[in-house]
Amino acid sequence: MLEALACTPPNAHALKQRVADLQACFVHIAKTRMQGVALLNPSLRVRAVEFQVMEGDACAMGVLVTPWFMNLLCLPLARSDEPERVGQQRIRQIGGTDFAFLGMHEEQGVGSFEACSLFSPMFEFQDAVAAESTAQHVLEMLRRQEARGPTPARLSVSAEKQLVKNGSVAAQSAPTRRSFFLGRSSAGSGSNV
Repeated sequence: MLEALACTPPNAHALKQRVADLQACFVHIAKTRMQGVALLNPSLRVRAVEFQVMEGDACAMGVLVTPWFMNLLCLPLARSDEPERVGQQRIRQIGGTDFAFLGMHEEQGVGSFEACSLFSPMFEFQDAVAAESTAQHVLEMLRRQEARGPTPARLSVSAEKQLVKNGSVAAQSAPTRRSFFLGRSSAGSGSNV
């Protein structure tokens, strides 16, 4: 999937190398640290899926599929070694939605990056094709939303209450238990729905 990158030639080379390093690092982890661990799905393989440079950022976003997790990653285009950031949370807005990413670090080949868990463990995936197509679908949805721009944020409960109090929004009272079960509106119209 690396052939379909939409970035400038210098970034394309850097991205291709970084993604290859990432995938090699996790193949090594699968064969060493994770070997024999019960939460591995033996039908899956390590695969870096559709990494693309993020606009306005020196990182690429994609999904890393392994036999033990599927994570949305932000991978710096240049190696960065910041092990002190491991476990630190960073909120990133992608496709108009906030995602919590955790700082990660793998000394072998890849260095520091950020990860947001999508699935773990991976037993619900029958095979590698199913896992990788799910990763592609997630990225398509996020990138489609990103292209449309941010979605309006939902008001906080306190902001909604303030609008109701000011009369900007009509109050929607909760139905009584009886009207709920009888299919009547809370306004007491008595009509059955």
